[in-house]
Amino acid sequence: ESIYQFDLGRVTAACVVHDESSIHYVESPSADILLYGDLHTFRDGGKHTRIPDTGTKSVISTLFEKDGPSFVSRLNGEFAGVIEYAEGETLFFTDRLSTKPLFATPLDGGTVLATNLPALTSSLDREFTWSETELIEYLTFNRVYGTETAVSETDQIPPAAIRTLKMGGKFHDETYWEPSYTPREWDTG
Repeated sequence: ESIYQFDLGRVTAACVVHDESSIHYVESPSADILLYGDLHTFRDGGKHTRIPDTGTKSVISTLFEKDGPSFVSRLNGEFAGVIEYAEGETLFFTDRLSTKPLFATPLDGGTVLATNLPALTSSLDREFTWSETELIEYLTFNRVYGTETAVSETDQIPPAAIRTLKMGGKFHDETYWEPSYTPREWDTG
């Protein structure tokens, strides 16, 4: 297990990695994209196209060029990532179930990200405070439900979200997917 750190300018991202093949860094004329995780397929019209192991970066690049940040909604896999535009806007994104959680905390006018909460809190030279309610929940259930964390100054980016970081540390989350409940009548006869 290794911790990879990426300094993208206004954002520093740290990934706890078991396998280097799960890190995909793509540079384009308009933005840098860091995707951590595994991609299996992408939606192309009504079908799913398999992504070969060696083709991940080119698929990311092509989809981003065509769709901009909404390319994330076409991906199937377990991933989280960052898009940093040359003109200054920064976006964070997660897969549909947030299987690769992404934690964020403000620091010195920027944002620090990590895929692991202990890696985030232990690597920074600053004080953190515990959120009593979430800490009790964690100690009781061995997890915190939702996107809250036991550390007051951090939050988890929601599943199926693209977070736009605004100046001054403000952010806006856009949900690109929600599960739909579509029950069917079953013929049991």
